[in-house]
Amino acid sequence: VLILEDDPGFHEIWQNKLAMSNLKLEHFYSAVDLIAMYSSLPERTLLLSDYETMDQGTNGIETILKLKAAPHSILVTARSEEVGIKNRCLENDIR
Repeated sequence: VLILEDDPGFHEIWQNKLAMSNLKLEHFYSAVDLIAMYSSLPERTLLLSDYETMDQGTNGIETILKLKAAPHSILVTARSEEVGIKNRCLENDIR
């Protein structure tokens, strides 16, 4: 499971939530860093991505689309009910 989030506190929350699972977590604070190594990850890797701008003016949806990772991604954001964000996710099959 990949966690893409710029706030260290949310990384800690995910770490605690998934601590009892057998899942391997990889933490990313930057979309650039994730993109650089994404192709070397196993195909079944799940990406949990925040929406908020991370770096280079991108957001979680743009990062997911750039990686062509929509089938294996979940956008995790408090802004999930915003019409524009919801529509972009629906249009691109992002959960």
